[in-house]
Amino acid sequence: MTDWLPIVIAVIALIVAGATAWATWIAPANAARIAEQLRSASARAERRDELKLRCFLTLMAYRAFPFALEAVQMFNVIDAAFMDAPVVRNAWASYFESVDPNRHIPQHDQRQRLIALLLSMASEMGLTGIGISDLTREYSPQYIMRRINIETMQATIQEADLQRTLSQASANTTPQTAR
Repeated sequence: MTDWLPIVIAVIALIVAGATAWATWIAPANAARIAEQLRSASARAERRDELKLRCFLTLMAYRAFPFALEAVQMFNVIDAAFMDAPVVRNAWASYFESVDPNRHIPQHDQRQRLIALLLSMASEMGLTGIGISDLTREYSPQYIMRRINIETMQATIQEADLQRTLSQASANTTPQTAR
């Protein structure tokens, strides 16, 4: 039995040496693959954080005019940007519900829901220094409000003219019955 002991030890040493050589050979490749996965995950997280910040900053900039095109675009990005933040998505759903004209929710309540949405976004991003007083303070000079009102009135007039033109065109192309 003692004659086999050196052979068994030699075989075990050979197996250990082979495993060590194999691990040494594949370790750099595995380390490079893991490093690339970590870099890629970090880059994705950084892009998502940038999107969250851009979304928040845009909505902050347009909080006095949440119907502006840039704000509307960012509202439509919230679910993707904050996909891992149910508090933000619930606040967005609440605000979205409040702007539905069929629900007849007062503008004051809509405003409160917008502020709650912005507050939840700030909290999600770790911007804990932003409070309700910051979110309710907005700068909207009268000349800007007048310009928006004029643009809205012009659009309303253009829509009415277009509707009238379409109605007239439709009436002119409707087949008439012979008498």
